[in-house]
Amino acid sequence: RVPDDLSKHKSVFVFLGTHYSNHEITYNEGLKLNEFLNEGGNIYMEGRVTWSQQPSPVHDAFNVDISGNQFFIIDSVYTSQNDSITQQSLFFNHAEPYCNYYFSPKDGAFPILNFTRNDSACVVANMSGNYKTVASIIEYGSLESTDTSYKAEDYLYFITDFFGLYESSIGINEFDDIAKGNLSITAFPNPFNDHIIIQFRLPEPGPNLLQVFNNFGQVMYTKRLPSDMEKDRVYELEWDGRDSDGSELNSGMYYIKIISGNSSSIAKLIHL
Repeated sequence: RVPDDLSKHKSVFVFLGTHYSNHEITYNEGLKLNEFLNEGGNIYMEGRVTWSQQPSPVHDAFNVDISGNQFFIIDSVYTSQNDSITQQSLFFNHAEPYCNYYFSPKDGAFPILNFTRNDSACVVANMSGNYKTVASIIEYGSLESTDTSYKAEDYLYFITDFFGLYESSIGINEFDDIAKGNLSITAFPNPFNDHIIIQFRLPEPGPNLLQVFNNFGQVMYTKRLPSDMEKDRVYELEWDGRDSDGSELNSGMYYIKIISGNSSSIAKLIHL
């Protein structure tokens, strides 16, 4: 049951069950959730059946279509492919390990996890206007780590980071610029497709460093900034969404960090 008053919440997590223990969202429940999004809230919604049922007023806000009509076994799920890093996977351990459809993201939504190594999304993130959503076919509680390089907690940290509920899963203080009051960084357009403008003001002359991290804390791109940059002057540079080897990065969330002496600042980027 959806509470009558969601105004005190920033994010809501909705768990709707699986094949034989499914809750179907009513029209009024969907209306409440949709109003919550329109007021700037965030929703994670999980359910094996809900996405194939008659949609409620909130379902369209997740920007997913469904594809497929034949049942298949779910044994593992996979992160999106990226030529720059090793693709990660999680075991799926559930008494009902099957499904008959997958997500097709649309309108800027992007996959977080997939049923296969190449496509067939099962978890999709979306950022629209003043709200964010995550749609999931699979149950988080059934995910198990295959090794120590990628754990179920890392996937959860992505969601909480995406919703702004967790300071940072990569150990970077997002509020350095506020605490120190002298280093600022902005990026636009955000989300972006093939390029983004990074605007920053340095608190002191070099050495200065710019880095881009993925959500696993891996450094994807590094650029040493000229040492003759002037203090308190606003600079701009353009990044094309590629790693240090020139390979295009996958859609998803990234963090851009600028280090200047003992100060640092970080901004979250959404690459479409």
